[in-house]
Amino acid sequence: LQGIDEAHVQECFDKLNEKGWDLGGAGAGMRTAVSCAGPARCEQACYDNLELHLHALRHFVGQLHRPEWNYKIKFKFSGCPNDCTSAIMRSDLAVIGTWKDAIQVDEPAVKEWIEEKGVDALVNQVINLCPTRAISLEDGNMKIDTRD
Repeated sequence: LQGIDEAHVQECFDKLNEKGWDLGGAGAGMRTAVSCAGPARCEQACYDNLELHLHALRHFVGQLHRPEWNYKIKFKFSGCPNDCTSAIMRSDLAVIGTWKDAIQVDEPAVKEWIEEKGVDALVNQVINLCPTRAISLEDGNMKIDTRD
C-alpha cells in the first residue's frame, strides 16, 4: 500500500486477510492477474476478458498461494487492441482482444451524425484523426480502406 509506514505492514496485511482479502506477494510464482474494464464498461471490448480472467484465476488459484515455479509469471487481459492494461509491455502472458472481420460502416448512423453535427465535424473529428488515414468521405458516404 502506498504511503503505509513499514512498521505497520504486517499488521495491515493480517487485518486485510481477516476481512477476506486475498493478498499476494513478490518472489517466484504466479502474480495476481490484471484486466481492463472489458465489456462491463467498455464498448471497445472484443471478447469477455473478465470471464477469461476469472477462469484463469480459478484454475491457477493454488499457484497464487503455494507457488511451485522457480520464476514469476504475470497474466494480463485486455479486451481490445487499445491494451489498457499495458499487457504487451508489463506481462509474461498477454491476452488481447482483436477484431475478427473487416470494419463495417453503419451508413444510416453516419448520415444521422452528419445531419446533426455537419460534414466539417465529421472531417475534423473523425476522418482527420484516423492515424492510418484509412477513413475517407466519398459522395457523402464514409469509406474505410481495409487493405491493411
